[in-house]
Amino acid sequence: MYLRRAVRIKVGDDVRRNPASADMLIRRALERRGVSVTAEGRYCFCGPTARLGPQEPPTRCVAASVRVTPEELRMLHNAQDPSFQIAANPSIAPLSIWTSAAPGGGIFGNRAMALTTLAAARDEALGAGVNVAIVDFGIDSRWLRAYRGGRSIAGGWARLVRPDGPTGPEYKSPGSLPPTEHGHMIARNILSVAPAARIFDVPLLPETTLGPPGIADAEGMFERMLREIKARKQDAIPGVAGDTELPDGPWILCNAWGVLDPFRHDPDAEYWNNPHHPFLAAMPRFTEAGIDVVFAAGNCGLPGAQPRCAEMASGPGASIHGVNAHPDVLTVGAVRVDGLPIGSSALGPGVMAGQISPAPPRPASTDYGLESWFAKPDVSAPSYFRDTDDAMLVNTGTSAACGLTVGVLAALRGLELAHGRRKLSPATMRGMLRRTARRPQGAGWDPRQGWGIVNLGAARAAIDCPILATSLTDAGS
Repeated sequence: MYLRRAVRIKVGDDVRRNPASADMLIRRALERRGVSVTAEGRYCFCGPTARLGPQEPPTRCVAASVRVTPEELRMLHNAQDPSFQIAANPSIAPLSIWTSAAPGGGIFGNRAMALTTLAAARDEALGAGVNVAIVDFGIDSRWLRAYRGGRSIAGGWARLVRPDGPTGPEYKSPGSLPPTEHGHMIARNILSVAPAARIFDVPLLPETTLGPPGIADAEGMFERMLREIKARKQDAIPGVAGDTELPDGPWILCNAWGVLDPFRHDPDAEYWNNPHHPFLAAMPRFTEAGIDVVFAAGNCGLPGAQPRCAEMASGPGASIHGVNAHPDVLTVGAVRVDGLPIGSSALGPGVMAGQISPAPPRPASTDYGLESWFAKPDVSAPSYFRDTDDAMLVNTGTSAACGLTVGVLAALRGLELAHGRRKLSPATMRGMLRRTARRPQGAGWDPRQGWGIVNLGAARAAIDCPILATSLTDAGS
């Protein structure tokens, strides 16, 4: 039996552009501690929120995914070295597959019906000036150019695959991957609501079910995106000449992925129910930077959980966990195009609610402005529908709902720009989406649908109303 962990060591800023150097530092650090394990061929640069030991100030570090036996893990823990940290690193996966295996099973309605449910009238100008980074398998730039009539990806972030390839570090570059339907489904859903948005490709997800990459790689990628979006400049990487300027405008990170089985390489569930995991600890920094982060709730609801979901991570109070349950992200569940619930959509409350002291209460019907570990999902959106123009293309899981919600968010951010409105903070925007969501009269938060179905029409009216927009900003800032 082996366990997958991320190990972190303190480093200087100079290693950020040198993957081979970082990889060597990790291997030597393990050897000095008597552990002869092999890094899984990648490293990531973690941010200033990472704390290497309880007395250590926030610092920069380099992390690598490693496989260790329980005995080796005990040796690493016993070292008690403040410059060395170990964290859970479960595999990540897309959230688009349901258990209904028969062709067409579970599919109802089409995209036109889904957009009607969202009150999303087609407007080619929606999303103009807004940057959307799709963190997924990757997008084929040729497909996107053909789909958008000549407009391809605006850029993206490469993922390190091997620090020691035959000719140097090997990367997966944005827009270079062969067509993968999951990433393209997300892009179609975003662009169906916000056709003018700029799309950035972040090819993070693993090619195999159990990875790697894992959560440590996601943390490193997010740290890099945060640093470079704030600086409006991407660092050069080996093989790419010079730095790349990033455009101004709002940024949204779309994440239709999560951890299906948090126990497979982590019996102690150090990620599943740990609000202090380094990746989760970094999330408030995105809100502070004005970056919207959206996550799919997951497909481990009952009845109908995805087969790969761990039994202990399925059903009410167990299926929305890790970063997908963080208060600083907008968490999206799935409904049919007619608004009926879908069994596989993950059920709240968020797992972390049981780990916070004092435990957060169930929100009252007017607590939509509350940023809570408990009230997850935040909202829901349509899924399990066919494309209107091509019935062979289906949109499934909370992944599809996540893409549509990101489209709504991009449309709203574009309207702020177009109307010269003061930009709502991410927290205020999340609160507005919860408040304007469509739900029965007097109803509050629901463990399957959150605060209701995202309603672009009602949210747009709020953005268009200067008085309401100002009051929302005052309340959420």
